[in-house]
Amino acid sequence: MNKNKFSFQSFFSLINQLHPQYIKLFVGILLGFISTGANLFVPQLAQKLINNFKSISPTLAILTVVIFIAGLITSALSGLLLGIFGENVVSKLRKQLWQKLLKMPVKYFDDVKTGEISSRLVNDTSQVKDLLASTLPNAMTSLLQFVGALVIMLAMDWRMTLLMFVAVPLVILVMLPVMNQSRKIGLVSQDAAVMPGTIRDNLTYGLRREVSDEELWEALRMAYADGFVSEMEDQLETEIGERGIKLSGGQRQRIAIARAFLRDPKILMLDEATASLDAESEAMVQKALGDLMQGRTTLVIAHRLSTIVDADKIYFIENGTVSGAGTHQELLKTTPLYAQYVKDQFK
Repeated sequence: MNKNKFSFQSFFSLINQLHPQYIKLFVGILLGFISTGANLFVPQLAQKLINNFKSISPTLAILTVVIFIAGLITSALSGLLLGIFGENVVSKLRKQLWQKLLKMPVKYFDDVKTGEISSRLVNDTSQVKDLLASTLPNAMTSLLQFVGALVIMLAMDWRMTLLMFVAVPLVILVMLPVMNQSRKIGLVSQDAAVMPGTIRDNLTYGLRREVSDEELWEALRMAYADGFVSEMEDQLETEIGERGIKLSGGQRQRIAIARAFLRDPKILMLDEATASLDAESEAMVQKALGDLMQGRTTLVIAHRLSTIVDADKIYFIENGTVSGAGTHQELLKTTPLYAQYVKDQFK
């Protein structure tokens, strides 16, 4: 299913159709600039006051207070004007959307969920308001604040400023291995994380590379999910509904496992991955998990012992503390409660 890419030209064309009160936007941003300038200037005045504490200049003290209060007032006025501008835009946009909905054919409402329509009217229009009245002005004032602060720092001590900007890349270099390591971790939890959209969308979500259909089907095959997906009318393009409502619990888990196969993680975390499944679904998911765990460091959290009996090391948690550690056979001999669990679950 092809999705239209975001177009700034189309977006601003839509906004212009609403005839927004741009004067409020421009004045609000201008007042934001003035407030930002005041916030940058006040610390310089405060520094002079502190350095000359024994002989404070009344004029300088009054000027500092006046500029500080002026900054607060202009910031409040900026927020007020931008808020009015944003509410005006969202009001007109919702009215236009509502009029459009009233003219849509009945088939449209058969195909589109009520929740999605409500989301368009409420959430999406609010995001437009936030973009125009908050995100855009804040980005502009933040840029001014950054440039202004940089100029002040250079004027105060250019050597220290340059040293700080040398240090930032070093911090990034230190953090990069940690960030890369997080991408090497795969998670399959009790409630498989799926989102509204197609099976393809759910398999490729978060991947930083293009994936061919052959790779998708191979991942589904390894997760024992290719059978039920191939039986669906739209196969990879099948919409699974909100929270995967059109799939069974076992099917959702196998989609999550296929997603993990695509990511090929070095470390795999299984958090009660089979806890909410029936016996038949659990058997299929266990087979898929067994294949997925091959050649990977795997951390398993489970109540069902069938998931962990073959683990190299088992930690048995009792009342919040580790009461036993070892292989399955070792725990049978050293931890009575574990032995009782085995007896209850495998009888």
